[in-house]
Formats: sequence, structure tokens, C-alpha cells
Amino acid sequence: MKTNTESNYKRLLNTIVKEIEYYDNYKKSLIQYLIVNCAYASAYSSKKNIKNQVRQRHHLTPKEMLDIIKEILWLEIVLHNLNINKNQI
Repeated sequence: MKTNTESNYKRLLNTIVKEIEYYDNYKKSLIQYLIVNCAYASAYSSKKNIKNQVRQRHHLTPKEMLDIIKEILWLEIVLHNLNINKNQI
């Protein structure tokens, strides 16, 4: 028979694991966003790519890029703290 403490433990652990997955996916999305929008100095050479791809990119200012990098670093700290909490449970 499970005790109330065991069920609370499992519930807390599942919550932490879900938060870790969420923040990790969010961090990966931000990194991908930076790469797609900032890694190319100029548009592709073919006319098809120029018409379709360049319009979809957001040209970020250096401040916007720095803010996204700060957000990614903050996510690293959050993920680290969540992993520590998960290991301490």
C-alpha cells in the first residue's frame, strides 16, 4: 500500500521532470531562432529562397540578440537548479 508521502514524492518528481522538459525545449527553440535569423550574413543566392526565406526571417538588432542570449543563460540556470532539486528529492 502506497503512503501519502510516496505519492507526493512521485507527483513532485513528475512535476519537476515536466518543468525540465518544458524549459529545455524553450531553450532549444530560442537557440534555433537565433541561428535561423542571425547566422546568415546575406540572403540565399537563388530567387526562390530570396522570395520565401528572407521574408520569414526577423532581422534582429544587437540588443535583441543580447536579450535572447541573456534569456538562454537564465534558462541554463533554471535548468541547473531544477536538476539539483530533482537529484535531492
